[in-house]
Amino acid sequence: MVGFAGISPSQSARIPIYIDYEIFKDMTANPFHVVAEPSRRKILDVLLEGAQPVNTVVERVGMSQPVVSKHLRILKDAGMVSVEPRGQQRLYSLEVEPLVEVLEWLRPYREYWSARLDALEAHLDELYPED
Repeated sequence: MVGFAGISPSQSARIPIYIDYEIFKDMTANPFHVVAEPSRRKILDVLLEGAQPVNTVVERVGMSQPVVSKHLRILKDAGMVSVEPRGQQRLYSLEVEPLVEVLEWLRPYREYWSARLDALEAHLDELYPED
């Protein structure tokens, strides 16, 4: 089977990918761009439980250490993660402040769905009153 640009899937798995971190500098200024990546949201979910060493994050999200490190760097550059050296380890912690803009944007949607779900609950209570 031939894939993109005449390269078979088995060949494409061996093509090295180089990442220019300069591209990410502009992206990290916008919290929406940072949290748009599902892998970074998984990492934030892990860090929500408290400070974690990179190996714990790797285990919990099921990604390789280099990939997790790349995402942690982007999160750190965006101010969403802080790093604290502790002995041989570095502990990564969630920083909530940069996420406030995202939370503020989500507020009307949360209110909308909350009101809709309250209305559904009231309707179901009318249909199926408890005896």
